[in-house]
Amino acid sequence: MHYMVRAVSFILPLTLSTESLRCILAKGWDMNEPDVYLGFIATFLWISVFLTSSVLLIKFRKG
Repeated sequence: MHYMVRAVSFILPLTLSTESLRCILAKGWDMNEPDVYLGFIATFLWISVFLTSSVLLIKFRKG
């Protein structure tokens, strides 16, 4: 992958979680590995960002 595309891909929501799932399924790693728990942290972080933004959007749209 081109280095510019790779740099952009790390800020996308599913990159780290997909890598985490790949490590769990293919390599048999558990939660103690940094690649695995960073994927879970990134997933929960994106969930909180999207949940917060949707709640704020609904709150301010209703008035």
